[in-house]
Amino acid sequence: MREVIMNEVFQTIDELFDPYKQIVLDLVNMESKSTNKAGVDAVGTYIADLMASQGYKIHKEPMETAGNVYCITLNPHSPHAPVCLSGHMDTVFDDGVFGFPPASMDDTYFYGPGVCDCKGGIVVAMLTMEALRQSGYTKRPVKLILQSDEEVNSMLSQGKTVQFMCEQAKDAVAFLNCEGIRGHNLVTRRKGICDVQIQVTGKAAHAQYYFDGASAIRAAAHIVLEIEKHSAKNGITYNFGLIKGGSARNAVPDTCMLELDCRFTEMADLDHIQRVLHQVLEKTYVEGTHANITRLHHRPSMVKNAKNKALFDQCNRALRQCGLPEYGETSSGGGSDAAYTTLAGIPTLESMGVRGYDIHTPYEKAEIASLKEQAKAMAALILSL
Repeated sequence: MREVIMNEVFQTIDELFDPYKQIVLDLVNMESKSTNKAGVDAVGTYIADLMASQGYKIHKEPMETAGNVYCITLNPHSPHAPVCLSGHMDTVFDDGVFGFPPASMDDTYFYGPGVCDCKGGIVVAMLTMEALRQSGYTKRPVKLILQSDEEVNSMLSQGKTVQFMCEQAKDAVAFLNCEGIRGHNLVTRRKGICDVQIQVTGKAAHAQYYFDGASAIRAAAHIVLEIEKHSAKNGITYNFGLIKGGSARNAVPDTCMLELDCRFTEMADLDHIQRVLHQVLEKTYVEGTHANITRLHHRPSMVKNAKNKALFDQCNRALRQCGLPEYGETSSGGGSDAAYTTLAGIPTLESMGVRGYDIHTPYEKAEIASLKEQAKAMAALILSL
């Protein structure tokens, strides 16, 4: 019986492939940088309206300072534990980076903001769910959880979007995150991210009276060098990616703001990061200046554990049984929502979305064929659970 429904699901995916390619273009054409709530909400409304018309149960959770989030469910009345699929609707791009319209395609690739990270992955999930629905799958609830501020570590919602995701997925037998796949490898380990803002304060003076002032920028330069020298190639890294200071070329600057990105492997590394920050910032590098941490926010690392390994092995068994290529494993230095579900003890697989390249750049693209390939792999796993 399972083989019969598998064949029907795969055939339905083939039949739906062309209209779902258009859905990718439609979503990518909706510019939706994390801070553009109207844009993110437009993406969510499009998906929710389409899937409501197909008969899915729609749960919308309004957010005040971030895009609204959704949980969209197939088979909501099934008594069995659900399978959860997830992707984020927000991107890192300002409007217009890709021109107008922002989305395009040729014979091989989709192009546009967020086409791989992560709108193409959302459409993989939508295509999988619709093929299951049309093929008569009724065993488990299948939930699509749509996130809205993943690209900014869920800070716009003050973590409320992550709380919503983990609550919806708490009883799941599997959580499949739809970030883009690299080659044919699922990400089984990800670094965590610690986002730090440091404010350096000095004393303003006209440049001709240089020694009457205390340069916050000069002090900040010392801080950058002192902290970044603690970076280790195979360990914690410290990267100052943004510096803003001063008011005029001919004035001694009394303020300087630093944005620091730390990447770490184990949760215990957070203690080490805080020790480094404390040791560096307690020192005075320029007389009359001082520095304070004004923001410290982190996203956990995703560690390889027994539950995730068991789900990974189950996935490859399912692929092998239906003649699809098995996945390999890789690690990533970038963060994702899969870290939170892993930390919550939910069996998690990462990178079930489209195969893409050059994410977070004006050249972002995704392989068109991978939309169908990944939907079949996702369906095979769901049918095996």
